[in-house]
Amino acid sequence: MELTALAAHGAETKAVAFGARFAAATDTKGQLWLWAGAEGSMRPEAPGPWRVKLPEYAASVAATHDGLVVVTMRGRALMLEGVGEWVCALDAAAGALVTPASPPRALGGDAARRRIVGVSGGGDHALLLDSNGAVLAVGANDRGQLGLGGEPGEGQRVAEPRLVGGALAGRKVAAASCGERHSLCVTEDGKLFAFGDDKWLQLGLRDGSVSSLKTGLELRAEPTEVDVISVLKSAGHVSEASRDPQRWRVLFAAAGGAHSLIALRDTRSDITCLVSCGHGRWGQLGDGLFRHISAPREVKGVSGREEWDENAQKRVPISVRGLAAGSEHSAALLSSGDVMVWGHNGLSQQGTGNRVGNSAPTRVRALTGIPLSRLSCARNSCAAWAESWTAAQLQR
Repeated sequence: MELTALAAHGAETKAVAFGARFAAATDTKGQLWLWAGAEGSMRPEAPGPWRVKLPEYAASVAATHDGLVVVTMRGRALMLEGVGEWVCALDAAAGALVTPASPPRALGGDAARRRIVGVSGGGDHALLLDSNGAVLAVGANDRGQLGLGGEPGEGQRVAEPRLVGGALAGRKVAAASCGERHSLCVTEDGKLFAFGDDKWLQLGLRDGSVSSLKTGLELRAEPTEVDVISVLKSAGHVSEASRDPQRWRVLFAAAGGAHSLIALRDTRSDITCLVSCGHGRWGQLGDGLFRHISAPREVKGVSGREEWDENAQKRVPISVRGLAAGSEHSAALLSSGDVMVWGHNGLSQQGTGNRVGNSAPTRVRALTGIPLSRLSCARNSCAAWAESWTAAQLQR
């Protein structure tokens, strides 16, 4: 369904995020908006939207299950905690300016003197990116999802952002993605680093053999580089990977509940290969099967697509422009403008008009012709939108 709530209040969507009991968005005016609703539902009858009073204008936002991290236009990171309970108890007119139950907390630690430019939220942790490409981590660290090393343990938390070092030290990270309890970072030079929980092979570091399942590490507490060539070979692209390994770069990566999506680009042909790994019981790996657990496999029906380029007067490859992963479903935005979805659909999180799940990508026909540029998933929600435009909400 189309989300008209922001447009009704003269706002244009810039970013969208989902918590377990709320949804949030920032607009081009720097305002933060909130809705109440289980699992991120943003139906017209859901309470809200409300404008949230902040000490600074908001540039972007990310959500954990019960909190928000807002990056301001001044480059600071603000933490809002206990958002779900507060929003669900709000009794105010739509469009009203509301004050958070707990004042937004400016994150300090290693983020105090850095300009923060990006953020990603997971189950109960978040990764921040600064203007120099460094990564900072905050929140739960029970499975090493913060990448800070040491011995992760139950209940372990980091209250203030800390700089992620190890294999990421000195590297410029272009994008980060937080899953339920694992994290992925893509560097500017097209490398992929993973850390956190690997019980389901979601980090892309193990080949799925019996020996790796029996003796392999089920978590990585520090950033570990994912071998792209091994990923390609595991996905069936043996000849392409062997011919010229240096030509492949990681474009995007998305961390879900216990699975990951990785988009790789051949720098010579501009062809994109989309692979997945991890938990696949509900078809969220997109390989045409309902695998309980899997090493990297190619997502069917995405690679090899072409479209006619009127300017070049020839057929050109359709590439992946964005990825998002929910708890048990996945989504990809293609250069053709199509949104492809697959996996669990019991709550209509795919936006296909039914509740039938699938193990291979399906196009969201309701979005055909809409100039979409961004994509986001939460546990049981998915949204696609164009910046400075009206968002389209896929759940229910």
